[in-house]
Amino acid sequence: MMTIVHPFVGLCGMIVCSDGTPTDEEILSFCNTNNPSGTHNGWGEVVREGEDAPIVCDTNAERRHYLVYC
Repeated sequence: MMTIVHPFVGLCGMIVCSDGTPTDEEILSFCNTNNPSGTHNGWGEVVREGEDAPIVCDTNAERRHYLVYC
């Protein structure tokens, strides 16, 4: 199960909270269905490396927050 944590992070980002280990395709499909970016290509990149990716959820240590860019 996924939920949108922040629908807009800056101009071209959003944060999604998910349980399990979703694939990029699953995350992007969820984002493009539930919060379309309004750009021609839609949401297209899940950040998987660096300090922004993924981080442990503040309210449930079994879930992770993923930063997604369009």
